[in-house]
Amino acid sequence: MQNLPACTLFTCQPGYESLLSGELESRGLASSGSGPGWVLADGAPPDELCFAHLCLADAVGVAGDSINALAVNLLDLFLERMREVRLPDGWPLIFRFADGEIGLGQRGKSVEKEFRARLKKRDGAAGSSAIRRCPP
Repeated sequence: MQNLPACTLFTCQPGYESLLSGELESRGLASSGSGPGWVLADGAPPDELCFAHLCLADAVGVAGDSINALAVNLLDLFLERMREVRLPDGWPLIFRFADGEIGLGQRGKSVEKEFRARLKKRDGAAGSSAIRRCPP
């Protein structure tokens, strides 16, 4: 499995990446990359950001040459990180895709479908109890 270095991933409204990058830099975090709706930065996420929708600390990029390879690599990482965790019934499994990349949404949905199918095969209880929405 090929993982990219860990960092903090911030999501924002597409078009607001430069504002989010500036906000992060004013808090001492240099952005190391960005794209439509997201900014990467090294370091711990600060509290109370204006332009960030989500902040994912210790985010790890997962690479693959195909939808199946991405799903397998993502599942391997997920199972490795969740090895000692007992997931409750109805745990949220949510896939989110950046806007602005043509075809990314369809590829993302295909990776999600393959990931869920493989999760059910490898860990039927976890795969069956996952839900597609955030808890209230």
